Amino acid sequence: MNVVLNYGPRRAHDHERSERVYLVWPTSAWRVVAPMLGERRINILQKAVLRVCQSASYTANEIAARLHLHPELIEAIGMELVGSGWLHSHEWRPTTKGLAVLEDEEVAMESLISGWVFQDPRTGDLWPFFASQLRLQEVEPTSNRLRIGLVLPTNSGPRRQSAWLPQGLPSPGQPSAHAILSAVRRYRRREKLKGSMRLLDSGLEDALGEGSPSSLSRITFISDQPEPAGLVTYAYVPETSGLGPQICDPFGFGSAPSMWGSLQQLA
Repeated sequence: MNVVLNYGPRRAHDHERSERVYLVWPTSAWRVVAPMLGERRINILQKAVLRVCQSASYTANEIAARLHLHPELIEAIGMELVGSGWLHSHEWRPTTKGLAVLEDEEVAMESLISGWVFQDPRTGDLWPFFASQLRLQEVEPTSNRLRIGLVLPTNSGPRRQSAWLPQGLPSPGQPSAHAILSAVRRYRRREKLKGSMRLLDSGLEDALGEGSPSSLSRITFISDQPEPAGLVTYAYVPETSGLGPQICDPFGFGSAPSMWGSLQQLA
């Protein structure tokens, strides 16, 4: 690996700090340009109806004919828009708030950001994380090729910590545009849930849409080769009885059960 990265792994359970076992987990870091996705305030059907209503005042039947949808569905969507304060109830024309929502959607569609996604070279999967920059960890070489020295900052000064180096593998290849978009969206969802996540990554595995063709087409690779890297994390045994050994998610989102499974396969 070329660099070691530290994004602040955080424990999900109380444990004896002195018994932590540090690891530097191999990853392939791909630098990409992707849409800057935020929380959507309006869904695609609401947006379509609001767009039609922006051009002129139509009845539900006329909008249904234009969008090739059932009039009852248009009625329901219209009531949602009225309830949100985005559509006038008496003539079905966008309110000032509705026009602002449409404008925000256009800005979001145009916004791109460069950053890094992280691939597990053993599975080819991407972690649900997106970083605008690589957060480098200071390291020191050791005489043991299976270990590396970490220089961790503390309130009392740098602390030197030995960490295991699981064997790395070459990247299985560029991740797909859909995989990158999914990683970005899952990361945004994680950020939203972060304050309430302890034992379970609630909601993380809920189905996500495929992503619009427009969003997928705007994903590009800055480099055609990944940066071989390592992610700082640590394993520990919780004080709570009945819980087995844990490995911290390297990006600060509690535990990572899949990493523990992969480590067992290496043992």
